[in-house]
Amino acid sequence: NPYIAKQVVPLGVPTVVFPICIDSTAWASIPPEDVTDGPVLGWTGMISARKPDVGIFQGWLGPFMERHDLRIVHAGWTSLDRKGAFAQAAGIDPDRVTTRPVVHAAAYPTSGLMDGIDIGLVPMADSGFSEAKSALKGMEFSARGIPFVASPSDEYRALGAGRLAGTSLVEQPSSTWQAELERLLDPIERLMAVSPTDAMWDIGRHGTDWESTLLQAVAGR
Repeated sequence: NPYIAKQVVPLGVPTVVFPICIDSTAWASIPPEDVTDGPVLGWTGMISARKPDVGIFQGWLGPFMERHDLRIVHAGWTSLDRKGAFAQAAGIDPDRVTTRPVVHAAAYPTSGLMDGIDIGLVPMADSGFSEAKSALKGMEFSARGIPFVASPSDEYRALGAGRLAGTSLVEQPSSTWQAELERLLDPIERLMAVSPTDAMWDIGRHGTDWESTLLQAVAGR
């Protein structure tokens, strides 16, 4: 993304920026999730790499889930994560967490990893690591027909899908997160919040850009 490009350009390396994309054809045969039941929250990722992000939930998500009697799916557990690591990092009751093991990226769409999730969560701490990340998690939730709330990084503001919890990674108070989640507790609101991934984020549109640029780079070498 542009943030990473800024780190590379000073090195004098010719740089071209292409957006991270999703393969919409891989999701085309997967029925959209029924988000009118539940609701069940969901977070995807490896806690060993995302502990600061999940830490955004500390102090408020646990009480929020208790108040509304909610459960959450942690999809993407690995053997590097000890049991209960997600619940501890998020500050929530481990009995309210269902853990699903990570799958290979190519198998992700058909794996059922996001089955039963009605509201996706994409927290991102204020850090260079977060600024360097794409909006891929949001694209995947959208491809599965799941509304989501995300931290307002530059990439998520550009994505134009989902609900944003604040105005920037610096300004994402827990009150805004809770307000957006409160809205999505309404099943009608969840249906209205489902945002299909725009064609501009489809690899079918940008794959040839990658190919032509790599061919030019090789030819120019």
